[in-house]
Parts: sequence; structure tokens; C-alpha cells
Amino acid sequence: MVLWTGEKIGNSAGGSLADYLGDGIFKSTDNGVTWTQLNSTSNENVFNPGPFNYVWRLALDKSNSSQDEIYAAVVGGILKSVDGGTTWITVLGDSLTGDNTDVIVTSTGIVYSTLSSDANSNPGIWRSTTGDKSSWTNITPGGWPTNYNRTVLSAAPSDENVVYFFSQTPGAGNSGHSLWKYTSGTWENRSSSIPNDFDTQGSYDQFIAVKPNDSEVIFIGGIDLVRSENGFLNNSTNTIIGGTGSGPLGDYPNHFPDQHKVFFDLTNPSIMFSSNDGGVFRTDDNLAGTVTWTELNNNYVTTQFYGFAIDYASTSKIVTGGMQDRGNFFVNPDNSNNWIVMDDFGIDGAYHAISSNRTFYYFSFQNGGLLRAKFTDTGVKSNFAEINPQNATGQTFVNPYTMAKPEAAIQVGQEWITQM
Repeated sequence: MVLWTGEKIGNSAGGSLADYLGDGIFKSTDNGVTWTQLNSTSNENVFNPGPFNYVWRLALDKSNSSQDEIYAAVVGGILKSVDGGTTWITVLGDSLTGDNTDVIVTSTGIVYSTLSSDANSNPGIWRSTTGDKSSWTNITPGGWPTNYNRTVLSAAPSDENVVYFFSQTPGAGNSGHSLWKYTSGTWENRSSSIPNDFDTQGSYDQFIAVKPNDSEVIFIGGIDLVRSENGFLNNSTNTIIGGTGSGPLGDYPNHFPDQHKVFFDLTNPSIMFSSNDGGVFRTDDNLAGTVTWTELNNNYVTTQFYGFAIDYASTSKIVTGGMQDRGNFFVNPDNSNNWIVMDDFGIDGAYHAISSNRTFYYFSFQNGGLLRAKFTDTGVKSNFAEINPQNATGQTFVNPYTMAKPEAAIQVGQEWITQM
């Protein structure tokens, strides 16, 4: 079992040298109970990131019974090890330029890889029967867009001659994305069947997966999780089965936006696990007309605070904070350890302040929206208001459900006061 780290794009660190550097690759030989970092992948020099500070994917060659063969898709290239990660060689690209790469290995040892168009060495789509440095064939199809960023791929387990390539292609394809099917050397462009307005947020949340027992049942992830039952031959079977939808926070019921991966049960391909910004979810029937999800985040919680606040004028233990993707929250440990939602938007919470003795609570959300409210020490809310400065540009108080000012609101001076 192996674990890779690092996030090159889509993170919130926008300054120079502020990317989320990973710490290489970790290996477990006891099913994840303990982990050991591969020394060959360690790099503590944040001013000179190495290839293993950003690892897109690892792929094992299970057909090689005599060696521990593994591939790493890193920034700018594909690396290969035949000794379980003790040593590595670059077999494609230069491991220096080109942000986006991907690699898979079929059960028979065929290796497919992709390098984005900004790579100085070997951009495009590649195939190899051995994965050795001199064995690669460029199979990029004619008509493939000139500008392509992240390209992810998936081979059909039921027919490994079928491989799908799903790419973020600004200005080309549909909604800036392209999808091609490769079958034994023949290409089909199926980009026109990508849903309109499909969004991977600059490829931050992007994947493609093929149902193990049916090469035509395809799942693609962006903000939403979309299923096709005909390999996106046309859009007649396109169905949103996760992400945004009709849930309590504007999401698909018991699911969450920003998709990163799906995995299938080894014995029942109808059972599927979905990972996204909300955690891990399971369905027992991924072909249902309405897919039902069960959240599996049992005693497992992760989040990212953009900011938090306390009352400096008192000894109160109350803390408020804004969380990525989760909104704004309030907790009073003297009353309960449960966090209370301060707004019902389900979008990014941001920075907070608490006035002396908790007269007012100030909090914000993405793109500069500013809010103010009163809360009792048990978290009961009143006087909820938007307080953006008059004539401010950019964000105004918009109900994320309807993209309009809420009906149950009145304007008082510079403020919209919601009746809650």
C-alpha cells in the first residue's frame, strides 16, 4: 500500500513558493496501520521543490511478478522504480516542467501516461508495453486540442483495450473539457457529450472512472458527479448523481460537491465509494435512477479554517471560525462541544471578529461578503445582517440558493436584514 502527497494546483496558497508541498511517498506493508517514508522521495528544501513534492498518481504493475514495479506521475514527467521505490529513473518527460501528468498500468502491463501541453519535454498522450525510457509511443490523436492542462485517464477493467482520456482544454471541447475514447489504436472524440457548464474548477476536482463490469458506464467528476451509460457517445444517459442538487445546503442528498475519486467494491461493482471535499460516501447501486448515498465519515472529520475569532475582552471560551466549503461555525465548550452553523449557505466561510463582550459577531464568506449577527452563549442567532460597505464593488449579499436577495429581507440603510 502506498500514499502520495502534494497539491500543485487548486489549493488556496497563491503566493510565490506558497504551494502545498508534499513530503514524498509513504509505504505501508501492514494495510495502512503503519507508514514509512521512502527516503528516495524526501526533500525538505522548500525553496527548491523536487519531483516528489507534487505526486499526481502512483500506478503498480501487477503483471511484473519478479520485481516491485511502480510508476509515479510527478510534475513534468513519469518516474519508474523496479525496487519498490528505493531508486527511481525518469522514463518520460524531464520531471521539471509541465504541471499536470497522469499514469495508469493495465493488468497486462501496458502503461499509458499524459503530460500537459506546458511540458518542455514529451507533452501529449503516450503508450508503452514496458514502461522503459525508450519504449514510449506518442498516441496523441489528430484533432486533440493544442492547449490542454490536466488530462486524467482510466482503462476499462472489463476490456483493457478501451481507455478513456478526460482533459481540461480551455477554449476547446465542451465547457472547456474534452473526452476521447481509445480502442486498440482507434480514437473517438466524445467531447460534445460532456454536460454543458461542467466545471472542474481549473482541474482541481477532476477524474474519470469506468465501471469494472461495463466499459460503457463512465463516471466523471468535477464540482458534480456525472454518470453516462453509453460512454458519453451522446448525452441521452447523462445523469448527475452527486455534488450540487436538492440537498439541505444546495447539494445532492447526502453527498457533497468537488469530486476527486470513486472506487468500486472488489466483489460487487454496483457498490461505489465517492471521495470529495465532504469526505467519503457510499452507494450500493451506482446505476439507480436516483442514487442513494450514505456518509461514511464516522468519527472522522477534516476541515480547513481560513480564520477564527475569540472575545478578547472576557474569559469566554467561545470560538467562531470560517471553514473551506463548510461555511461559518460557532462553538461554546462550556455549553457543548458541538459546532453550530452560523449561516446556511454551505459555501466557504472566511474571516471572523467578535466585539468586546460578544455584543456582535462579524463573519464573512468567499469573494468578500460580510455578515453580522448576535448570538446567545448557547448559539441562538438574531439580528442577522449583511454589512458590505455602500458602493462596494464585487460581492454583494446573494442568497447562494437562488442567486438573488432573499425574499424574507428588508433593506435598512446600507444593510439587508433577513427576518430570522
